[in-house]
Amino acid sequence: MLDMPDKTARLMAMLEAAVPFEVELPASTLARMRQRSPDMAIGGKETVFAVTYQPSYGGIICLIRPANTDDLVATSLTHVRVHPSAPFARSVADYQKHRTKKIRQKRAQSIAGI
Repeated sequence: MLDMPDKTARLMAMLEAAVPFEVELPASTLARMRQRSPDMAIGGKETVFAVTYQPSYGGIICLIRPANTDDLVATSLTHVRVHPSAPFARSVADYQKHRTKKIRQKRAQSIAGI
């Protein structure tokens, strides 16, 4: 299992209580989104209007509706940045670090044939 169930549940509760909240989309995330949906106007800062948990798809998923559109974008919490002053920023950073580490370990095991 990639995530720690108790910590993830607590983080989900914090995020659900904070919705809507602003996130920054790093250049790599923006490029991936723009490549998949070139006609969609996605900015470097967007607002998360809902979160959901999909452990086998991407963990905690942020649902974003870019300003002045009816479009919907979904991205993993591991692919966004929250402002350091957000009350849940430390928990998000811990979640991102842990999930990224577990994904790397899983890939390494897969490559090694374990």
